[in-house]
Amino acid sequence: MGQIFADDAKIVRPNGAVTKGPKEIGDSHSRSLSRFQATQHLTSGFTITLKDDASAEFRANLVAIHLWAEGHGDPNADPYDNYFLAGGVITGHVILGASGWRMAEIGNQVRWRRGAGFQEMLQTK
Repeated sequence: MGQIFADDAKIVRPNGAVTKGPKEIGDSHSRSLSRFQATQHLTSGFTITLKDDASAEFRANLVAIHLWAEGHGDPNADPYDNYFLAGGVITGHVILGASGWRMAEIGNQVRWRRGAGFQEMLQTK
């Protein structure tokens, strides 16, 4: 995670929870993603704006597919229907340091959701 995120990086999840630093970000993602048997996140339409020689901002579209693991999501849903999709926009800031480019901040603004188990997804993990 230290090769991706700056030491003081932060992520803002769709539920507003903020996570800071590469270790905490990695631990948080491990806990969150353990609820799924599989996920796929597809990005498109990146716009990157250089602010100066050592920083840039970005924006991209995101569609995320999540298949709930057994015991998660909607317990009443057919296992083949126990998934959710989310689409939105990711934005962030990257910086150039001695070790190269690193993410300083990234946020996800969800614009739509479909599927099962939304209440569980909104919980901070």
